Amino acid sequence: MRKLALALVLALPGFNTAEPPPPQPAKAPTKVDGVKLTERFIKAGGEAVHDMAEAKLQVQTTLASYNALVNELSKDRRGDYKKLQKEVAETNKRVSEAQRRLATMDGEANAYFDGWTGSLENITNPELRKRSADRLEDSEKRYAAILTALQQARKEFDPFMTDLGDQITYLGHDLNPSAAASLKPDQLKLNERGEKLFARADDAIRTANDYIRALRPE
Repeated sequence: MRKLALALVLALPGFNTAEPPPPQPAKAPTKVDGVKLTERFIKAGGEAVHDMAEAKLQVQTTLASYNALVNELSKDRRGDYKKLQKEVAETNKRVSEAQRRLATMDGEANAYFDGWTGSLENITNPELRKRSADRLEDSEKRYAAILTALQQARKEFDPFMTDLGDQITYLGHDLNPSAAASLKPDQLKLNERGEKLFARADDAIRTANDYIRALRPE
């Protein structure tokens, strides 16, 4: 719908004509508070990226606590196992919150881009209107790529936490050195997956921060 609206705006009289259009009576501009829409988008985007970073950090913290148990670094295995269970619960909470924030950000993004599209018809100069339309299209493409990367990174937390949870449960009724040793191969694979997952999440977060920062007026 937004692309269709944009196409209709670009097709306004005088946009592609060689001769300047005849004077038209001034019409009241559509009321679109671009500043407010931008501020809301920036706020929602900043919160979403922050919560993604917090979720990633919490997953890393939980993985580190699990590694300490398996690597026999814990001096209080029962106590540390209970703490690990609490960290798993906190991780699930933060991952869910990150998902909610991404949905909120996307809603504000749609409002922002719809508002920008609607404001194009208020630009009477065809060249400026096209320039603004081009910038809108470029910004939408960048945002779409960023949203996809953030959503994919968040989705990858789910199977990772499922596998980590399985290994933690494995230790629950067998919390001794031999059980920990038997998990070594699984632990190694999980940590290798984690490194790749965290790197992808960091890239998505970094790119999103750069995009949001560029939207700010200061």
